[in-house]
Amino acid sequence: MGFWGIPIHKEVTPTNPLDTDVSTIDTIHEMIALARLSSSQPAICNVVDNLLTTLPKRPSKRELTRAIYQYVKETLPFVR
Repeated sequence: MGFWGIPIHKEVTPTNPLDTDVSTIDTIHEMIALARLSSSQPAICNVVDNLLTTLPKRPSKRELTRAIYQYVKETLPFVR
């Protein structure tokens, strides 16, 4: 289980040892897909809705990004 009890599916994909650029592109595409999937989860929508109440009526992308960054920095534990 991930944060907020959202199940995480972990899949192992072999990388291309001869062309690391291909592996990097594959990883970025996987991250984009995961972000899109996760962004519609109720827990994530709730956090964004709560953050929006603290911002101006029509926040810029920069203001919204900063608010999300601050939330993550202050709320989520990072494990090394």
